[in-house]
Amino acid sequence: MLQETFLAFRSHLFLGHLPKLSPALFRSQKKLRLFQEHLREDIAIVSQTRTIVEIQQIRNIVAKLRCPECHSERGLLVNISKQYGLALKLDVVCDECQTTVTSQYTSSRNTLSSNIPQPFVANEACVLASLLAGMGAYNSRNFCEYLDLPGLHHKTF
Repeated sequence: MLQETFLAFRSHLFLGHLPKLSPALFRSQKKLRLFQEHLREDIAIVSQTRTIVEIQQIRNIVAKLRCPECHSERGLLVNISKQYGLALKLDVVCDECQTTVTSQYTSSRNTLSSNIPQPFVANEACVLASLLAGMGAYNSRNFCEYLDLPGLHHKTF
């Protein structure tokens, strides 16, 4: 349903106009207009599949792997080193030798964005989906809170 709404919304963008929004949603209308620039070129938001994964489940999988440095059987740990809205930076660290095996973000960055630093695609998708569902920053944050997700700060929404 959301993808169909999003595709219908994108068709309005390609025609060069936005659907009329009430004056009470003026800020949201501005944000949608900002997205208009990105969405004409960027179809990554539609083409990617997302799911909610519990970090503990990732930790359970990684804990069964051996360290490539010391080959310890104690396993590897997954630590959240930084949080950027819905995007996290995960570090995989050996429990024995404390070597950082790898680091990875949980979302890709929008490389077509002119913003510096480039925003994470998951955060942009959250903002767009919230606006299309009629939610502002506050309601979006409440929704994320109910799902035990980090959510987005109202200044970066």
